Amino acid sequence: MKGDRRGGRDDYDEAIRLDPDDAELWIGRGMTREKERDDDGAIEDFTECIRLKPDHARAYFHRATVRALRGENAAAISDYTSAIHIDPKYADAYANRAAVRLATGDRAGAAADLRKALEVAPPGWPPRERVERDLRRIESPPKRRLQPP
Repeated sequence: MKGDRRGGRDDYDEAIRLDPDDAELWIGRGMTREKERDDDGAIEDFTECIRLKPDHARAYFHRATVRALRGENAAAISDYTSAIHIDPKYADAYANRAAVRLATGDRAGAAADLRKALEVAPPGWPPRERVERDLRRIESPPKRRLQPP
């Protein structure tokens, strides 16, 4: 049934039962679980995908995204870094890693990642304007607050 997330997940469950060694099934179910906000299940599925296919950049990317949303910043940075090592032109991984780095106070690392994302991004990359704006904001000097007399 179109739009029925549970139906899609049931389909993945059955497909995985029939072919548990298909990494694409695991990432597919993981993405379904991610959309359902089943963070633990999504991480398990992305991890199984990575076990089956260690060079699956998207599985690292999606596991990192779930981890970042859970506040697991070090693990998220590690997974985004793995995705980037596998695919050095993964602009979205650089941009997302920048957001996590910024959340941890690493402004220089975040700026470097945003610059790299812009460098490797394909023409027409949808987040380009937002990334350029974020980079300008990070690189501009902090505004000084007026001190009371």
